[in-house]
Amino acid sequence: MAVDASGQVTLFNRAAAQLTGLAGESVRYQPLSVLPACLSEMLAETIAGGGARTQPEAELSDGATTRPIICATSPLHDQAGVVLGAVAVFSDLTPLKALEVERQRAERLAYFEMLASGIAHEIKNPLVAVKTFAQLLPRRQGDERFVADFGRVVGREIAKIERLLDRLRVLSRPGERPHRPIDVRAPMTDAIEAMRPVFAEKSIVLSSAMGQVPITVLGDHVGARGPLRQLY
Repeated sequence: MAVDASGQVTLFNRAAAQLTGLAGESVRYQPLSVLPACLSEMLAETIAGGGARTQPEAELSDGATTRPIICATSPLHDQAGVVLGAVAVFSDLTPLKALEVERQRAERLAYFEMLASGIAHEIKNPLVAVKTFAQLLPRRQGDERFVADFGRVVGREIAKIERLLDRLRVLSRPGERPHRPIDVRAPMTDAIEAMRPVFAEKSIVLSSAMGQVPITVLGDHVGARGPLRQLY
């Protein structure tokens, strides 16, 4: 669309009529005031200031539907540089917005796929330890140390699953988990103890040397994914 120096509409094409819901014949040769504010204000500024204007996103209604548009205006000059009027070009951003919504949906789906994979991994590790201990229990129920380890490890691994479920319940209210000084040897010892029956069943000898000096870091042992989730 275009206007002259007095602000009178001189050009109003079919696309402009469709987007604004205004009939071309009722707009031509009329003042800027007949146009939607988002268009008339930019054209008035362009005529008055003699400079181009761009509005990356505005809302334009045709009376039934409100659409996002991008609008750019530019002055029209004669050879002496006098402003003769201004032209406005605006485009419907609805298709681009639909693509953006679809992209965000795809990103959310990818996130939930990754989340589901992580949950499966977090549940599987404790279950492997519990299953292995349970399978060995009939053959070693006379081993008091093994029975004691069974009760401790199974209780701890079930507690891990319970904490995971608690975290899932508050997933809609995520927040920063507190980081506290922890001795990194503790979660490593837990992990080794949980997996030792698996190694023993496969005749794998596992040895570890944690040392006598605490190795303190800032982390989250209680909410860890597996033995160590975050260390700083």
